[in-house]
Amino acid sequence: TFIGIMVGIGQWVRSRSAPAAPSTALESAKQEEKQSPPRFVPAPQVPGSQAAGAGLAAGAKLAGRYEVADLLGEGQAGAVYSGFDKKLSRVVAIRRMRPELCGSAEEAGKFLEAAGKLALPNHPGIVGFFDAFEEGGSIFLVVDYVDGKPLSRMLEKSKRLPSVDCLAIAIQACQALDCGHRGGITHADLKPGNIMVDKRGGVRIADFRLSR
Repeated sequence: TFIGIMVGIGQWVRSRSAPAAPSTALESAKQEEKQSPPRFVPAPQVPGSQAAGAGLAAGAKLAGRYEVADLLGEGQAGAVYSGFDKKLSRVVAIRRMRPELCGSAEEAGKFLEAAGKLALPNHPGIVGFFDAFEEGGSIFLVVDYVDGKPLSRMLEKSKRLPSVDCLAIAIQACQALDCGHRGGITHADLKPGNIMVDKRGGVRIADFRLSR
């Protein structure tokens, strides 16, 4: 399986590679970190101000411990917010799942049960999973907060990345996938949107699924 992944990644790298530029995309990301402060600061928001898109108010409390902050983006699975875990004093990412993905109450219950049993390996290249709960008729997932952007957004800005960046991303992604596979967990939907690149050039894979 690992050899197959490496072959696939190699083909992807060749299709995406371009002549190396003096300043690579990963180096640019590092410069952004030096020039700008962190996007999220866990401080109280103005009560009642609305985070765009999914209707959650900035400063809203969830499950008695999570405080919602900024809307980071929306995708097929739902809206993702930065937030703060007041119980453990850490910054997290909170995903509000789209109702149609969870189906009936019975299916939602099975989803929460499966999520509760998901034990991801502790690896720097895997976005950690912390919590799953239902509140107000919606299902929420709480995971590691990554101060960066998905690879898909990087490719929107630059259709082709320098080959050195492609190799760096591919190697880190393969290491994370290999760790997951050794721990009995596979990824059912690996794509650029699920490959996060932080401001230091580190790669982290999100949205692992249970092995089948």
